[in-house]
Amino acid sequence: MKGHFPIDAAARGALRVWKARAESRRARLDKTLTCNLSLQMEISNFAVKRGTGQRRAFEKIRKALALASLQTVAFNPPAGPLAVWAYVKPREPVNFAPNSPSEAQSGATVDYIFIGETGEYFNVGKGLWTIEATDHALGRLLQRSPGADLDAVLLDAHHRLLAVPVADVSGLDEFFLPAGNGVFASQLRSGPDVSTGEESIHARCSTWLHADQLQDSQLPVATGGAGQHLGDVLLKPTPLRRLSSDGKGGITGFARVLDGAVSIAAPVGLA
Repeated sequence: MKGHFPIDAAARGALRVWKARAESRRARLDKTLTCNLSLQMEISNFAVKRGTGQRRAFEKIRKALALASLQTVAFNPPAGPLAVWAYVKPREPVNFAPNSPSEAQSGATVDYIFIGETGEYFNVGKGLWTIEATDHALGRLLQRSPGADLDAVLLDAHHRLLAVPVADVSGLDEFFLPAGNGVFASQLRSGPDVSTGEESIHARCSTWLHADQLQDSQLPVATGGAGQHLGDVLLKPTPLRRLSSDGKGGITGFARVLDGAVSIAAPVGLA
């Protein structure tokens, strides 16, 4: 029988401190998006202007949202201008299961902020994007890799997950997603998000293992291989998923939707 090794007090304390800081950042981003009148004006300029005026407006938006990590900006794709940011959000479980304590854990997700054209409308929105890491997973990470930057590790996992070939995880009950100097034990989940009621597709990360702990059978999933990737189909921000539907039940690639986009290879760091 395997022994149970609780997460130590130092890791639990570090997690509490990090979650308080991350929640403060989330609240500041929410306030900026909803209450900053100057930002609302620049979003309007980004929507209607072109050329130098549009790029100036975007730089002001980027500065206002500096607490989030810019992922992609497109100035003149076929569907209109758009930009996407990622940020880490402490929250309750995505798919709440009250009769299962392990499923009822709080944690943190990687969410998106979307500003841009979605067909007929210019949309500003936010929501769950890719990762849900439980408090247990985050605690194990801090216990097994003391001093780890949780924001950096979660965003690393986010970027790697987007590059996982769909065929490599189809039908798997669990896969090991590279994240920092280890892996998250992960499952693809779908179902209604308790906070919005909208259907979500994401990876739920139940624990974290250091690379030195991995057994021969626990191989990290490959990223960037051939074929469609999760980021091309299932794991787009919701507005882009709707925008890129081909009308036949399929979804076109993220890069094709953002024709002429400028991708940010090294995302802006989180404060």
